[in-house]
Amino acid sequence: MTSVLIFSSLEEELKEITEHYKNIAARLDDDNWIFYTISKSAELSEVFIKALNIDVACIDVTDRMGVVVAENVRRKYQNSSIIIISDESVSPLLYIKPSICASALILRPYNNTHISILRDVLIEYRRSYVNADRSDCFILENRDGKQLIPYNKIYYFESREKKIVLGTEFEEISFYGTLDCLEEKLPSGFIRCHRSFIISADKISSVKLSCNIVNLTNGSIIPVSRTYKNTVRGVLH
Repeated sequence: MTSVLIFSSLEEELKEITEHYKNIAARLDDDNWIFYTISKSAELSEVFIKALNIDVACIDVTDRMGVVVAENVRRKYQNSSIIIISDESVSPLLYIKPSICASALILRPYNNTHISILRDVLIEYRRSYVNADRSDCFILENRDGKQLIPYNKIYYFESREKKIVLGTEFEEISFYGTLDCLEEKLPSGFIRCHRSFIISADKISSVKLSCNIVNLTNGSIIPVSRTYKNTVRGVLH
């Protein structure tokens, strides 16, 4: 799965870039794609809540919040490729800096000559994706395609209705598998606390063994079974 964020204050430009990226995506492969098209910076907060990953982002820095948006994307999605959309009214010093680390620049007015920039950035991202060190990510495969989910964004895995449900701060994603097999592959920061749950030790906010529960920092309440009480107790020391 590939996620593309397009933020432009110009409605027609937003429409054109989106159409061009969808055409490029259709020619590349049959992967599943998600497009977030935003014209107002205030709408971006919902995207930042929902999106586990942003692979490529086109960001309009002529908007008064544009530079902040670009910095937020880089901070939240460290491996994303960022394309800056700007014009001569904006000093390059505002967006050419390490806190953004843009991959490319599109100077207005946007036109068909910029399509190659969109394509080249996407192809380069996909190439780096294939060759990336994935040791810090969980590779999830389901009917929506393949996703790399950083381990630090995962709160728990739950066995539910013959599937495994991966829980992040704001959403759940299901895939086929078993917790027994998963437990063998996960890094040491994940612990089994119940026959139906594996949790991230880093996401524990409190443990109430007298009540047989663990509270996670996203508000989830996870049961602890007698079998795994000592394992959970060991995390506290």
